[in-house]
Amino acid sequence: MFSSEERFRLYRRALPFALRRLIRPMIGSPESLDYFLRYAAIGAFVVGIDLLVLRSALALAVPRAFAVCLGLLASNCAEFSLNRWCNFRAFDRAVHEQFGKFALTAACTWTATLVGVEAYMRIFHFPALIAKVFTIPLTLPISFLASRYVIFAPASSRKTIRPEGGS
Repeated sequence: MFSSEERFRLYRRALPFALRRLIRPMIGSPESLDYFLRYAAIGAFVVGIDLLVLRSALALAVPRAFAVCLGLLASNCAEFSLNRWCNFRAFDRAVHEQFGKFALTAACTWTATLVGVEAYMRIFHFPALIAKVFTIPLTLPISFLASRYVIFAPASSRKTIRPEGGS
């Protein structure tokens, strides 16, 4: 088993220089790399939940649009819960405050996914599933950075503005 520092050094050697330059702002420390790897593993698990619920709902003759919504709802609830408790361990703020920010981020990444899928289908004539897979690298940094620094950021990292001369 590698330590955080060893994994970070291996990661730095394994990635090509150009890719390292793109990812460095997102993963600048061994701790951030650990968060990112856990985030990616949770994301892969959640995609499985989404597809399982979607497939099950369609097998039960649920209308397609409703089945897609069920899959998205189940996967987003699982992603929020797993990231809150297993990855970021963010218990210093209320759940409703974190979930509101998560819902806003999910709406933004969902919109980016829709736009990306449409663009890949129209420009490159990709099938919808392949186009959706190609949008994951576009939305992953957005959702990871939002989760790490906005949704699940420790309360101590938030700045409070106090009037001068006040106590």
